[in-house]
Amino acid sequence: MKLAVDIGNSYVKWAILRGTDILSIDEFEPASLPVKIRHLDPTAGTTGIIATVKALHPNIVAALKEKGHFIFLDSKTPIPIANKYQTPETLGADRIAAAVGGNMEFRGVDLLIVDCGTCLKFDFVNRQNEFLGGGISPGLKMRFAALNNYTDKLPLIHIRPDQKEFMLIGDNTENSITSGVVNGIVAEIDGIINRYKETHPHLRVILTGGDAPFLNGRIKNPVFLRQNLVIRGLAEILNFHETLHA
Repeated sequence: MKLAVDIGNSYVKWAILRGTDILSIDEFEPASLPVKIRHLDPTAGTTGIIATVKALHPNIVAALKEKGHFIFLDSKTPIPIANKYQTPETLGADRIAAAVGGNMEFRGVDLLIVDCGTCLKFDFVNRQNEFLGGGISPGLKMRFAALNNYTDKLPLIHIRPDQKEFMLIGDNTENSITSGVVNGIVAEIDGIINRYKETHPHLRVILTGGDAPFLNGRIKNPVFLRQNLVIRGLAEILNFHETLHA
């Protein structure tokens, strides 16, 4: 069995692979990871790859090594694109996996990946298939939480995923917060895309991450919505690793 595991700040995605094809994906909270690992059959010959944005407890790492052969994606892992980031050891594994996933679909073009998760991440791969870097800012839920945490009176707002319209002029505190956060993050995404297009006019843009479906359609620039891009990139990296060691 082949696995690709994306351990994010809020959720874990656990995917079963056949080659680079994703057969199934299970999504759960990080606290459930030890239980998931315990159910792995150590005789099944499991191979896999893991990208994590947080430090794993040594017991988790030891349990994984007992259950199969896993690659822990880091700056030393061979990947099928060139990594030009100046400090690759500080680069999040999720960012490089998403870059590989996007590049496998759009090779030879300038590509911007907008990952709308806990953080809002912009990652750029040029037409020479080189990862150059990008930007990081607070994600949608983090912006709502920050307004609540860093003030005495502003409430924590939860928006409905199916909510269609957000007024520009908020007529009460809840609507004002919603207007600022939602319209602000949309304006940021469009503004950054437009900045990239000034120097890369044929830019392709991928929107991914947990809040991507909510933000898709609100952004004025044309984008390709691709869910599970990190998992797709992990599958490609695992396949690349196996090809190198065949």
